[in-house]
Amino acid sequence: MSRVTPDAEAGDAAIAACYALMMQSWYMDDGLKSFLILSRSCSAVHGQVRESGVGAVFAQDDRMARVERMKKKFEGAPRFSETFLEHAIQSLEALRGLCEELFELDLIGRLEDCFRNLCNSPYQAYLHHIEIDEMITALAPEECQQLLDSSNEVCQLLLAHMIAMYLIMRPVSCRERTAYTATMYGIRMTSWIDHISECLSEEHKAYLTWPLLKKALNSGEGG
Repeated sequence: MSRVTPDAEAGDAAIAACYALMMQSWYMDDGLKSFLILSRSCSAVHGQVRESGVGAVFAQDDRMARVERMKKKFEGAPRFSETFLEHAIQSLEALRGLCEELFELDLIGRLEDCFRNLCNSPYQAYLHHIEIDEMITALAPEECQQLLDSSNEVCQLLLAHMIAMYLIMRPVSCRERTAYTATMYGIRMTSWIDHISECLSEEHKAYLTWPLLKKALNSGEGG
């Protein structure tokens, strides 16, 4: 990060390396922290290369470009059970009472917006999905540390709901690719919810019911 980007080739290489490492974290059983840290790194490196003005191809992609590109890909996008998504919102509302930090409440609100829109508008849900990613990358360092702290049970529960959101969004977000494998986005993320469950006290495990249900469905345990 402290080095000046000398040219477009170096800029593209730096961005590609960050994204490659982040995608590797999807396939790690304990990859949650790596995923969050590397997501922030991708955003920081992308921004630095873009501001350098060296003309890197990967740096030209931004939120508006992603949204415009995706507009044409939502025809036939899957809809989701309103009842199932209502259970997700109820789970988040129960968790809201445990939250004390503003960023925690902000994340709950954004997750609820995403779930509400999945019933009728995958496009709007996708926009909220992007906003959640942007929020995570914009967290202050001390907020990020709280989110990553495995002893902070409220943040761990929030992360479990966020992981479940990623799993639900997989069929929508993967439309960015021309082709993808069925397990592309969830191959290890389900195990992240299990790791969170292992760190929770019995008192807080009750708040994990819905994410565990989503995890079971993705793992084929839900019938």
